[in-house]
Amino acid sequence: EISLNSNNLGGTIPLEIGGFPALEVLRMGNNQIGGSIPNSIGNLIALSKLELWRNKLVGTIPTFMGLLSSLGALYLDENNLSGTIPTQLGNLFNLNDLSIYGNNLVSPIPDQIAKLDRLERFWATDNAFTGAFPQALLNIPALTAVYLDFNQLEGTLPDTIATSLPNLRDLRMSNNRFVGCPPSNLFSLPALEILYLDSNLFTCELSPVIYTSPALKDLQLFNNPFGGTLPDVGTTASVLEVLKLDRLELTGTIPPSINNLKKIQSLDLEQNFLSGSLPFEMSTMTTISSLRINTNRFTGRLPEFFGFFSNATSLYLHMNFFSGTVTTRLGRLTKLEALTLHANRLTGSVPTEICNLKSKKLTELTADCATTLPELACECCTQCFSTPS
Repeated sequence: EISLNSNNLGGTIPLEIGGFPALEVLRMGNNQIGGSIPNSIGNLIALSKLELWRNKLVGTIPTFMGLLSSLGALYLDENNLSGTIPTQLGNLFNLNDLSIYGNNLVSPIPDQIAKLDRLERFWATDNAFTGAFPQALLNIPALTAVYLDFNQLEGTLPDTIATSLPNLRDLRMSNNRFVGCPPSNLFSLPALEILYLDSNLFTCELSPVIYTSPALKDLQLFNNPFGGTLPDVGTTASVLEVLKLDRLELTGTIPPSINNLKKIQSLDLEQNFLSGSLPFEMSTMTTISSLRINTNRFTGRLPEFFGFFSNATSLYLHMNFFSGTVTTRLGRLTKLEALTLHANRLTGSVPTEICNLKSKKLTELTADCATTLPELACECCTQCFSTPS
């Protein structure tokens, strides 16, 4: 084994590296190595792990990589590699981890990749892949993680993802150009824990199926033009811990069944068109750490039940139509780091109980307190805004 990760090495990979045919592990990641990958690495036929990540390598992924038949892990991420994935990588029958993210690679992803029947993780984030979802990946049922976010893929997601990749635990397809509707059977995958589909062009109305996945903990759908209303959660407790549904053009109210998000820690509904008062049923959502409901059209008083959110670190409530006084019960939230109240119709003053939280963890506190005679006085706010008209 040669392990040279994180040593601030410069220059290029020496040709002499090929003189160790019995070498099993070569680690040269997180350095400043430039140039291209030398042909002599093709002589390392016993190599099981090759780490060249986070360097300044240029050129293409060499075709001789296909000769390294013992290779189980190949990390080429965060370089300046270009061109396509060589078809010869399909000969790496022992490969279970392929990481090529953060390069300038382009389509097509070759059909030969489908021969990698032991591949468990395919990490190709932040490249320049175009076209439809790669069909070759649908022929690798061993895959547990597929990362294709931050590319230029388009079209609809195939309905066959769930049936072809039954072992998926982590699927990230955000920041592409997918349209239509996410396949509903994705939410029936028994092991899927993370699903990122944010920042695409999905337009169908959300279905209650998004809450029903048996293992899904982290669902991010934000920044898509879905439209419609926030789906009813139903009567079955969801296992979701993170739910990001901001910037979806949602209208209507928050359904009372929202309290069946029994394990929710982070709930983002900001920058929609949601309205009405917050349902009292939310009072049981005491696992909440971060609640972002700012930039909507919510009305009524700030709920007293916010005082039950003992795990809350951030409450972003600004740019709504909340009215009345600010409840002193917010002062019970000793873990609170951020509380934004500005651009509402609140009156009176920010209670001393809240100001006292600044001696604990509170570092962001905003209100409409910028004028001489503010509607909401605040002597301890970190930022004051003008009262909205």
